[in-house]
Amino acid sequence: SPTCHYPPPPNPPLIPPAAPPPPARGARPDRGAATMPGVVWFGLISGGLVTVGLIFALQIRRTARELILAGLFSALIAFLLFLIWDFDAPYSRGIAATAGPFEALFPGAGK
Repeated sequence: SPTCHYPPPPNPPLIPPAAPPPPARGARPDRGAATMPGVVWFGLISGGLVTVGLIFALQIRRTARELILAGLFSALIAFLLFLIWDFDAPYSRGIAATAGPFEALFPGAGK
C-alpha cells in the first residue's frame, strides 16, 4: 500500500474565537431614540380608528358574538400599536434590561 511521509495538516477550529465587542456597542442604548416619524404614527392610529369604526358602523346585527369579536379585534389593534410603540425606542422607555441575570447564571462568560 502507498505510504505518505508528510504529516496531515492540523484541522482548523470549527468556531473562531469571539472578539470583545467594540466600545460603540455599549453606547447604543444611550442613543436609543424614537425612529418612526409622526406621520407614520398618525397613519397607524387613524387607520386603526377607521377600521374599528367601520366594524361597528357596518354591522347588520348587534349580537353578542359580533360585539365580542369586534371588541377582540379592537384589543388586537391596541396591542399591536403598543408593541410598535414599545419597539420604536426599546432602550428609552425606562425598562432597564441588564446583563446581571445572565452573568449570574454564567459567571465565566464575561472573561
